[in-house]
Amino acid sequence: MTDVNTPVEDEFYDEATDEFPSVNDLVPGAHNRITDQVDGRLVAIWAKENGKRKNDRGEFYDYTDAYVLVLDDGPGGDQATQLIGPAPWEGQLRFSTSGTHSRLAPRVEGMTKARKDESGVVIAPAVPMKFRPLIGRINAKPSTKVKNGSPAIGISKPADEDKPIIQKYKAEIVEINKRLEAKATEAEDAAAFE
Repeated sequence: MTDVNTPVEDEFYDEATDEFPSVNDLVPGAHNRITDQVDGRLVAIWAKENGKRKNDRGEFYDYTDAYVLVLDDGPGGDQATQLIGPAPWEGQLRFSTSGTHSRLAPRVEGMTKARKDESGVVIAPAVPMKFRPLIGRINAKPSTKVKNGSPAIGISKPADEDKPIIQKYKAEIVEINKRLEAKATEAEDAAAFE
């Protein structure tokens, strides 16, 4: 019997690769010259932190770092990749396209804004969302800014056929909600006593 924990020569470590999972791996059917929307994988996204970063041209762009639970393998069931495997997959990703970032950014602070009518009466109260995910299907659309440029990655509302998939992962989603809230509470408590 071979002991797999006993190293043999150089088999005691794994070399890092240059590849890492990204949002593009959630819609692997998209490429630089798509002409129509390509639908990707159904995801639950917990927004964690907003930031700014410079691109290759020296321009700043906004992003949201998030925790992601991938709920399916795409509409045809064939979109799992080596970097983001079959559902369920959990991990951290960065969202920087304006359509997705604009939906995630307010969630970092934790509440929606109350909607009011013209006279100022609240017609929809603020809703807590810091520890609840945004759920939708990642998609890619042809870029409207750069002809033949990289596709714009977005997120669309779950379709009716997605609802049973979401329900299938309800326990996992609730567990992640609680885990992220507990972690944030621990960090706040620790900061209060420093």
